[in-house]
Amino acid sequence: MGFQACASTPDPVQNASETEVEDENSSVYGLESIPSEMLSASWNKGSRTARVRPLVFGWEQADWHAVTTEESLEKGQPRKDNQVSARFAFAWDKQALHVMVRVVDGEVVNTLDADRLHEQDCVEMYIDPQDDGLAWGSEKDFRFGFAVTDKAWEWFGGRHEEVVQTVVQTESGYEVRATIPWSVLGVTPSRGLKMQSSVAVQSVNKRGDSSVKLNWRFKQQAGRIQLGELVLE
Repeated sequence: MGFQACASTPDPVQNASETEVEDENSSVYGLESIPSEMLSASWNKGSRTARVRPLVFGWEQADWHAVTTEESLEKGQPRKDNQVSARFAFAWDKQALHVMVRVVDGEVVNTLDADRLHEQDCVEMYIDPQDDGLAWGSEKDFRFGFAVTDKAWEWFGGRHEEVVQTVVQTESGYEVRATIPWSVLGVTPSRGLKMQSSVAVQSVNKRGDSSVKLNWRFKQQAGRIQLGELVLE
């Protein structure tokens, strides 16, 4: 599906094989438990905050953040054939939360169906709209995935069909743009609203025997997952 920027003005507030799951830490749409490397990696320390500015100000004025092997390595051994990094930013208007991710990847590989896109080169985005910690597999939270070309999936509830996205290759890798309606996230936007989110990027070499995954912020705490903080401005 093509990317559609929602109409906005300087004041976005004024603008108009599935298995039964018994607990909130499993999902019929993806892995049934949190991967162990996501619970023990060294990058899980500290807190991170991203400011979410109105879309009308443009992406050049957005609050951009880097995802690098030095600060965000979740798993894998960085090698020449799996090097990857990314920059991302969020924006908002009355209709939706918007995200752009620019990935640097020398070999972009994703030949799988959308529901398996997380096994090859991709961007994943975790969202906790209630700001109370992500519960793995809970339909109150979200695990989106994006890959070339224009592939998307959401593993906690199958809500990818309600998202408008473009995923295209670039000279240096690929770029993801996605528009997620507030009605899907279940929250009403306003300045000062806080949510939690993390952007992850994975690179797998062409042979499929070497991979690296980076994740901005993902920390287990009190039985839930604490992500980075998003603050609407």
